[in-house]
Amino acid sequence: MFHPLDHPLERGWVGRIDGDWVVHLAAQTLQSFFTGGGAAREHAVYALAGVRLLAPVLQPPAVRIFESQEVFAFANPAAVAGPGTAVSAPAPLAPSDKVSQAGRAGGSQAPSDKVSQAGRAGGSQGPSDKVSQAARAGGPLAPSDKVSQGGLTLLPRLAAVIGADGVIGGFTAMLDWRAPARPAPKDRDFALGLGPLVVTPDELDPEGLAASVRVDGGERLRGRFTGFDWEAARALAAAGTSLRPGDLLAGPCLAEVAEIGPGAMVELEVEGIGVLAQAVEG
Repeated sequence: MFHPLDHPLERGWVGRIDGDWVVHLAAQTLQSFFTGGGAAREHAVYALAGVRLLAPVLQPPAVRIFESQEVFAFANPAAVAGPGTAVSAPAPLAPSDKVSQAGRAGGSQAPSDKVSQAGRAGGSQGPSDKVSQAARAGGPLAPSDKVSQGGLTLLPRLAAVIGADGVIGGFTAMLDWRAPARPAPKDRDFALGLGPLVVTPDELDPEGLAASVRVDGGERLRGRFTGFDWEAARALAAAGTSLRPGDLLAGPCLAEVAEIGPGAMVELEVEGIGVLAQAVEG
């Protein structure tokens, strides 16, 4: 989804990226493009540098977050935000609104995943979403799996978008933001970054995709999304129900980047998909 910089649109248009150009397609949403057989009449062509990329799916019918191959939880579809959209964490819960916290939910990492974590570095640039800071706290992974930055916790993920007939229509990047000081499940329903685009399975094999996370321009995390059976996950999600076009299935996180402070710029780069950038509101 996109809109020209000189013609802002809340929902945007469906487009196909061809090199440095974006072709406007005659479909109202990505879901309708999938149900139409993945073909649509072409309209105008725009320079990629002259458009703004939006969330590929706005308010998906359902969002399932997989922490492992056989365990998933539902997330808030209204929390989805794409590149360039300002989103805000909710205010701290009032005492009467608090729910008991059975335990923190975090990201899982398969033993075969190889993750390197670097030290601090400076400056960054690019389009950004703003996520306001809720509180300081750490994440649930072992110390070797964490990168301490101050405030919110980030779980970078690869996500599948369901297309026609309940099959996977493509893959995109996801930034799963958490406010660890808030009790679950209210620690995670305020911001799900999605984008910058969806790549169809015939163009992208999700197994082993390289990914990295940069905070303020410095690399903090590098690894590969490996060992997750997307078809098995799709079958589990569909068991006893129906998957709709636009449903999201997010795989296990690469690792956690914990305590991201106010004003920080975060970029998730996924091989074959691109860079999804968001900033923590200062």
